[in-house]
Amino acid sequence: MEGSTLRISPSALGYLTCAFIGIQINLTTTRTHQEVFEKVMQIPEIVECHHITGKYSLLAKIYARNNEHLKQIIVEKIQSIPEIVFTETFISLEEGFIRPIAV
Repeated sequence: MEGSTLRISPSALGYLTCAFIGIQINLTTTRTHQEVFEKVMQIPEIVECHHITGKYSLLAKIYARNNEHLKQIIVEKIQSIPEIVFTETFISLEEGFIRPIAV
């Protein structure tokens, strides 16, 4: 067991846009994957981030106040990291469900 959590609705806090962003990292630079990941971790609107296989290096979940705020996060915070060469954004239209792993 890792602990317990209290889940507060992001919309109750004014975060109305949820998006997932595929992030492609250029690993031919002197930076390591972990160094870039640590930069991404410093962006407070990113609430979850996974190392993944396939086209992208990382998949991040973001909450933003609105689409303009989402654009600002993508352009000014994520795409401004030099090692990030490409992003693709998937806006969630509706959260279907979240559930714990069946035990």
